[in-house]
Parts: sequence; C-alpha cells; structure tokens
Amino acid sequence: MSAMHAPAWAFRTRSSQLNTLDAAVCLALALRIHMTDEAVRKTAGRLRDMVPIENRAQMSKIMRHEAPSAVVELIIKNATGALGL
Repeated sequence: MSAMHAPAWAFRTRSSQLNTLDAAVCLALALRIHMTDEAVRKTAGRLRDMVPIENRAQMSKIMRHEAPSAVVELIIKNATGALGL
C-alpha cells in the first residue's frame, strides 16, 4: 500500500488566517492539555500572527495577563453560552 502525500499548498499555513473561534479552540486546547499559564501564553504568541489584525491586540493582552488561563476559561464560558452549548 502506498503512502498518501498531501499537496504542497497544504503545508503553507502562514498566509492563512484563523478566525476567532479557531483561536479560542487552540487556546482552550492548550489549557486543557497542559494546564499551565505558560502554555497558554506561548499558544497566544504563536496565534498572534495568524489571527486577523483587529484581534492581534487581544492575543497580546492574553500573553501579558497575570493569569491567562483565567482569561481562556472566561472566553470558553462566554463562547459556549453564546453557542448554546
């Protein structure tokens, strides 16, 4: 059985932007998997250049916050309430 190869464009992800829901899910996963403020800070730093320009300030604020995990928990709470989950 031969291995499947993804097209080259599938690996060029720097140019694509994440929407706010994508960023919230990434932050929530970082908190859930690692359970540390440092993991949330690093994830927010990686996401900062991938989100639209109008959301980059929020990523920076999460990185500089004294308890970024509390901010992510608040984001999750608000998002699930808005979605009716």
